[in-house]
Amino acid sequence: MKEATSLDPASIRARIDEMTAQLRNERGITEWKHILDRSRQALDLATHAGYDLGRARALCGLAFANYNRWEHKQALVEAQEAREIFERLGDNEWLPEALMVTCLVEWSLGNYDHALESGIKAMRLYEQIGSAEGLAWSYAAAGGVALDLGQHQQALTYLLESIEIFDKLGNTLGKARAYTGLGAVYQALKVSEAALTVHRECLELSRSLGNALGESRALNDIGAIYQDQGQYDKALEHHQASLALAERIENPQALVTSMLNVGRIYRLTHRLGEAEQALSRALEMAVQLGLKPKVAQAHQELSELCARLEQYEQAWRHYKSFFRARDEVFKDEANTRLRNLQISFEVEQSQKEAEIYRLKNVELARLLDELQAAQAQLVQAAKMAALGDLVASVSHEINSPLGVISSAAQLNQSLGKRLLSGGLDEKGAQVFLENSKATEAAAARIGRIVRSLKGFARLDEAEYQLTDLRRGLDETLTLLEPKYRGRITVQRELDQIPPIYCYAAELNQVFRVVLENAIEAIDGAGVICIRTAAVDAAIEIRFADTGRGISAEQRERLFHPSLRSTGTRVEARMGLFGAYHIVRKHGGEIRVESQPGAGATFTIALPMRLEPAI
Repeated sequence: MKEATSLDPASIRARIDEMTAQLRNERGITEWKHILDRSRQALDLATHAGYDLGRARALCGLAFANYNRWEHKQALVEAQEAREIFERLGDNEWLPEALMVTCLVEWSLGNYDHALESGIKAMRLYEQIGSAEGLAWSYAAAGGVALDLGQHQQALTYLLESIEIFDKLGNTLGKARAYTGLGAVYQALKVSEAALTVHRECLELSRSLGNALGESRALNDIGAIYQDQGQYDKALEHHQASLALAERIENPQALVTSMLNVGRIYRLTHRLGEAEQALSRALEMAVQLGLKPKVAQAHQELSELCARLEQYEQAWRHYKSFFRARDEVFKDEANTRLRNLQISFEVEQSQKEAEIYRLKNVELARLLDELQAAQAQLVQAAKMAALGDLVASVSHEINSPLGVISSAAQLNQSLGKRLLSGGLDEKGAQVFLENSKATEAAAARIGRIVRSLKGFARLDEAEYQLTDLRRGLDETLTLLEPKYRGRITVQRELDQIPPIYCYAAELNQVFRVVLENAIEAIDGAGVICIRTAAVDAAIEIRFADTGRGISAEQRERLFHPSLRSTGTRVEARMGLFGAYHIVRKHGGEIRVESQPGAGATFTIALPMRLEPAI
């Protein structure tokens, strides 16, 4: 330090820049302890010299090192401080580095929403500054997040793009890391041989680089494939080798993953004592590190193990903990999907705006932009109103069985006290059994509602997929049931129809809008008949109601945005307008047949041969 501080300021800055640039190039190759020590030296030197840019670059090195040492809290603090300095100084060359370490840490913790936000920002900056290597790393990270969200095709696209760039750059380390993700995608798609080939290639590349962490990951992934194939001896051999490497390099995440897999193999091969030891240790470490997905996996494995050991109370405790942990992960995934949709919307809007300015003069583009903004606000307001209505309806529907369960629990407590005191007679036992049946029925009802809501939104499925439309109709009817139960009879004549590629969640919105209009059109008792049929090269879904009917004048503007007054309020009606455009997006059409006083029939026709958007 004395030698460094005796240099002139320009020489000190040059030395700091050289140190931090070298450290950035050595990531993944040099031992992380060395990266940590050298980054601390650079940080001390930059702080002493008052060189903020050098300080921020050194903080990036520390953040990456602490991420790999699994000091996540410290890594996030360092990355955030570096990011703030880069933003203040307007340095876009290193800003994406700070964003990438934030992405990696949040991803490891299962905070997919924050990981995606930081990763997308880094990707855009790498594109702006023309950094092919940075772009490749951001693609690889985005592919990993997409895989964990179950978006396999999106993950495949990102990872193949990443591998292509790394291959052109001759970056073996990056290529090996992207191969890890690619093999996992193939494994998720049940293409075992392709997955095994890719993971073996990754293993060889990692060994050629002396990258113990990459080797540990590859061994673990190969073991997982053998496990799926039922080759437990080979699976255990690879998982134990992965575990030994993870312990040697002191990488907690790899250690937890390998330990979970070893414990799972022990359970499957009836080595129950060893399984309990490995899984309990994995759970303890996952909780300490805040790894929500791993915590859920550990509780699930321990629940199955305890059931095998006939330790039913502990099995039930782990099972409840598994569901709680899984729900936390699911909420994070849902938030991430919503953020992903928002980003896609922003990109699409940017592209449309660019096209407008290319084809039109500035004034026309301004007017069109204002019109689109007003239209978008109306559509969004209508969507939020519909969402609020749906949430209120589902909440009310769930409250009834919850009340049954609550009452049953109180009664069971009373009966349990009588049982313990020896005062429970045959009649009391019969009440206990009947009460249990009521609880089971109420729980089943809640489960049916939640499954329908999840299926309606399709949050854990691909956005564009092969879908049986009858499933969407059933889920939509389940969610709307509180609005028509006891008043309207719904007749389902759902003939066999082939599945089609479509945006399933969007078509569910169309079904909801058409059915809600039918329900509102019926005063008092009535009937709604839903029919499905395959007609020539199209699928038709017909909704016929016995409601008030629609006049010829109303039919002409039925699919236009409209306003209605309710008391002192004026509300926008955008449902059918949005439904019409969703159907048109699928290459289909909506037809309406109606006369005042004679009900209405809405027919949605969709082509069978709409090709998958992959």
